[in-house]
Amino acid sequence: MTTDKKIEEVMGAVAAIAAKKLTKGQQTEFREFLDQFYAVTCPDDLLDRDHTELFAVAHAIWSASATRKPGTPILKLLNPRGEDGWSSRHTAVLIATDDMPFLVDSITGCLAVAQHYRIHMMHHPILETYRDEKGKRVASGEKPILESYMFIEIDAQSDKQALDEIEASLLSTLGDVRAAVTDWRAMLAKIDETVASLTVNPPPIDQEEVDETIRLLRWLGADHFTFLGFREFKFEGDLANFNFSQVEGSSLGILRDPNRNVLRDKSGFTPMSDEIRHFLQQPDPIIITKANVKSTVHRFAHMDYVGVKIFDAEGNVVGERRFVGLFTSLSYSRSVGEVPVMRNKVTHIKERSNFAPRSYAGKVIAHILETFPRDELFQVSEDWMFDTAMGVLQLLERPRPKAFIRADQFERFVSALVYVPRDNYHSGLRQAVADILCSAYNGEVSVYYAKLSEESLARWHFIIRTKPGEVPKVDINDVNRKIADATQ
Repeated sequence: MTTDKKIEEVMGAVAAIAAKKLTKGQQTEFREFLDQFYAVTCPDDLLDRDHTELFAVAHAIWSASATRKPGTPILKLLNPRGEDGWSSRHTAVLIATDDMPFLVDSITGCLAVAQHYRIHMMHHPILETYRDEKGKRVASGEKPILESYMFIEIDAQSDKQALDEIEASLLSTLGDVRAAVTDWRAMLAKIDETVASLTVNPPPIDQEEVDETIRLLRWLGADHFTFLGFREFKFEGDLANFNFSQVEGSSLGILRDPNRNVLRDKSGFTPMSDEIRHFLQQPDPIIITKANVKSTVHRFAHMDYVGVKIFDAEGNVVGERRFVGLFTSLSYSRSVGEVPVMRNKVTHIKERSNFAPRSYAGKVIAHILETFPRDELFQVSEDWMFDTAMGVLQLLERPRPKAFIRADQFERFVSALVYVPRDNYHSGLRQAVADILCSAYNGEVSVYYAKLSEESLARWHFIIRTKPGEVPKVDINDVNRKIADATQ
């Protein structure tokens, strides 16, 4: 019997159960829901489950979503223990909401990455639904709305506090997704507004640098940046010790809440960190750095922070436009030579290396820069990048373990690029290296990224979170000796 035929029989059996348990008036509506709900799913998820259980799952989310006003999600957590023939060793999460981008990856990130729950099953169809003015599901109407339904099974949680925390986190994540998606166009318009501002009132720097900054902003707006939040500040007084305030009504996306901040200093979360104050006193018109919080939308990673200065007609800094979000996969696939601002840094490094472009060393340097972590290329100084690129070149010629470490001058984090011979690459060594770095800098691993290819060297990129004022002075040579010992 073909798979399609088996599925047809399963759906027929589920419909037969519905005929016994529901009234005639409910059966037609439920069958239409059922056909959509299980229309796109993995065959094994249907064929491996009991028919009564399939009915119970669909009926539970159908009943829970009977009335739902647009803009308001339905969320329900269940621990099925035999009711209506549905028994599970796991906790079930039922969600019904307006269909939007980023829902699935945001919800899975919230559960699996942020809260460390194992996801045992996930089913997420998109249904066309008719609702009346009160949000009640009806058989027909002028225009259907697209709704996203999710059925998720996670590790069993019976403690009320744990269930309440899961519910609160999921509702918060759904709210962030809605805010970011709803305000996306408005945030994109802020890019155009910022470009216009830099054009009319440019900073007192070389015009080519202004033009390159404008090109970068337009590049970000061309599907290279997922905009999640925006906020504008105005300044008064000397930049060394100025007063600042939010521009009323400027906050968009996840920053709609005026009390929500993405920067941190010694005292906790703050609207203006030491790093941004330092930036405002420098001639550069733009800063690209990392926020101190991870995104709840799309990818559970530290958000990228793009700050752009606002100038008056005399060239004085009078404010900042702040964009937070995530660089898109498209931005990481572009050659470094296509990325404004970054390409200038890369060109200067190649020129400083003094290698002919077609020579062996010239090609290797180009490859090192092309495969270097993009976030780092935006943030590091040209001098640090030059020294590191030359150091990696030496490692490729004579493979051995070595770490290239960049400590944030405001003691928020340490970025460590650790290269090891490919044959030494394994998870045990990664943990040993992480322990060495955390011990040296009195911190903890915030995130790490691995790069393993056919090349002679493998690479780990560690971000070590540190506490301002509690970072010891470190001998990097000593750290490298310990890494070499761990490798041996």
